[in-house]
Amino acid sequence: MESVTRMVKVVSTVDRQVIINRPELNIRRMWTAKNQAQWIPFDIVYNLYFTVGFQNLINDGILYIPDMKDKKDLGIEPEDAEYPVNVIVLDDAQMKKLFSREINKQDFVQTLAHLPMSQANALVDYAVKNECVDSEKIAYLKELTGRDVVQIIAKKRQSEEIDRI
Repeated sequence: MESVTRMVKVVSTVDRQVIINRPELNIRRMWTAKNQAQWIPFDIVYNLYFTVGFQNLINDGILYIPDMKDKKDLGIEPEDAEYPVNVIVLDDAQMKKLFSREINKQDFVQTLAHLPMSQANALVDYAVKNECVDSEKIAYLKELTGRDVVQIIAKKRQSEEIDRI
């Protein structure tokens, strides 16, 4: 009778390449796109979580484990948590809501205070992609990340103009 190996879904939250390579754990995984998932045996994820690099990828929200039971068993979230409190990753709908008129700057700033820097950068990427130009919110994002949404959008448009020629 074969035993069933518990697998953990690990998802990339960034639109960049992320690689885990730990030969001593016999693991090499690569994520090449946002929302790409890899299934990894629980015991390997458990051992990986005690390496600084992987732990930073998880805690910074670059890689995300969506299952709360897995997060609790790994010690990422408290046992009594019903929803994530330590590692929070925004989806596109939540980002859209943050840029909506119903969220004022004060609530925007307060929300970002609880997010890792990778999520602030993801908000910049979202703002650029969707050309969100709420001046107060993008000014705060520039202050926080050093990335100027208006300038990036202008360069993007200029690049598209050149490509059409």
